[in-house]
Amino acid sequence: MEQFIGKILDLDTAVVQMEGAIKANYSKPTKTNNTTLWTTLDFRLREGESKISELLSLWNSQIKSIEDDSFSHLVALTELNLGYNQITSISKELLSGLRNLTSLKLLDNKIKSIEDDSFSHLVALTELILGSNQLTFVSKGMFSGLRNLTLLSLWNNKIKSIEDDSFSHLIALTILNLGYNQLNFISKGMFSGLRNLTLLTLWNSQIKSIEDDSFSHLVALTDLYVCYFYLKCCGLSHDELSSMS
Repeated sequence: MEQFIGKILDLDTAVVQMEGAIKANYSKPTKTNNTTLWTTLDFRLREGESKISELLSLWNSQIKSIEDDSFSHLVALTELNLGYNQITSISKELLSGLRNLTSLKLLDNKIKSIEDDSFSHLVALTELILGSNQLTFVSKGMFSGLRNLTLLSLWNNKIKSIEDDSFSHLIALTILNLGYNQLNFISKGMFSGLRNLTLLTLWNSQIKSIEDDSFSHLVALTDLYVCYFYLKCCGLSHDELSSMS
């Protein structure tokens, strides 16, 4: 069951109770053409409450920023949907305390930066959706700690480069979607450690060269989507091509 946040006008602070357990405290809203735009979101449990819903959806709530530790007391939460908002960055402490979270959706925000180790608290996470944001770079520490993650979507960002070993922490990953980005080069170490990956999507990228043995780490790979490459030089070995057939 999704929880909906209504638009409340002419209040310095709006408090909305969800599932009788959570308080959502908002900063003073900004009005534009009779529309309320929430600029900061801060969740806290009511005093004495310890049981909350497992699903929290704040989809399409016009949220621009979320204070650190806002979800830290939501220990039973397993699914969090923050899609279709206006979030621009993810800090290291933003998602702290969500040790039982299995699904995090950040689809269609304006995320340009993710601090290293921002997801390291999410030890149970299996699904991370970051599609349709504005990321340009993937660092080695961006996805550290996600040992149980099976699906990672970075579809439709503006990613131009991925640091070697950026995905090496993701030992359980089976699906990786990097389609519709601006990658020019695939290096030998880009996909290292992904020994359980079965599906890799590089659809509609701008890749012009692939270093030899770049896919040799992907021993479980069965599906590779590479249509609409702007490929000039591939360098795939016969063994690599055979393993992907």
